[in-house]
Amino acid sequence: MAETRTKTSKDQDPMFLSLILSLAQAALVCLGKMKGQNGDIKVDLDQASLNIGMIRVLKEKTQNNLTKDEAKSLSSTLKDLEVHYTDEANKN
Repeated sequence: MAETRTKTSKDQDPMFLSLILSLAQAALVCLGKMKGQNGDIKVDLDQASLNIGMIRVLKEKTQNNLTKDEAKSLSSTLKDLEVHYTDEANKN
């Protein structure tokens, strides 16, 4: 039986957005922009790249299957992460 999900007021699937935000948060931790679970700041560009890559794959695989707001949120999140990644990569 398929699970019924309710859309938010902006017609976005909260589970999809939660997935994107979870991957984005993991990328930000790996980029040293957020503290990790143990409270430390550590940069791991390889892991950050992996998390960003997963978001990129989701964008490609869900193309033409998202609401305008979902697509905008996904694109915006991806662009922000790519800027953070580039900034951090240029430091090293």
